[in-house]
Amino acid sequence: EGGRVVKTSVLLATGVNAEGDLELLGMQVATSESVTSWTGFFRDLKARGLDEVYLVTSDAHLGIQHAISDVLPNASWQR
Repeated sequence: EGGRVVKTSVLLATGVNAEGDLELLGMQVATSESVTSWTGFFRDLKARGLDEVYLVTSDAHLGIQHAISDVLPNASWQR
């Protein structure tokens, strides 16, 4: 009783390591898929040691595309 539903987004990153294994890199609940939320998410992953990102595959949301070019400038983007 009295609970309310709040719309949120889950930002999720997986990666493939040098051995070819899939790894969960990070997950974060955000209020939206904005440039700000994706930028903060990617910066946090980099601060925790994420390195050598060559390709990001995602939906066509503009927030993630702008964050990739800002935080991961050497990565290509693919839908």
